[in-house]
Amino acid sequence: MKNETNTSRLRSRQKWADVQDAFFATLRAYARLGELSTVAAIVNDDEAPKNNTLGPGSLSLDFKVDLERLTTKTLEGDKPAQQAWFALLAGETVEPALAKDVIRRCGEAYIEAGLPTYFAPKIRRGRGESRAAA
Repeated sequence: MKNETNTSRLRSRQKWADVQDAFFATLRAYARLGELSTVAAIVNDDEAPKNNTLGPGSLSLDFKVDLERLTTKTLEGDKPAQQAWFALLAGETVEPALAKDVIRRCGEAYIEAGLPTYFAPKIRRGRGESRAAA
């Protein structure tokens, strides 16, 4: 019985770590989009890398739109959570219980939608052997 409880706790901790990783990896990717050129309807330079603008067919634009829609849907009607999301994006301090709620809700939604995998094939926390031994 005790072994089952310990295993359950480890799974719960690992799931929370995965949700946190997904949330913050997604936020970092979203923040990097602010560094790109503004939306371009037409790119006349055939040699210009397609990922350097937010334009038609751009993976960056798809990610940005998908993230904004999903976040809006996930936090709909919860003004404090919406404000906390923007504060977390800006790296500001957020009340711990509210931050945990936003991270949990959005992180789980991001994982389900596959958003953390837009730019990275898999978000991992440590080596597999060390996770199993923990």
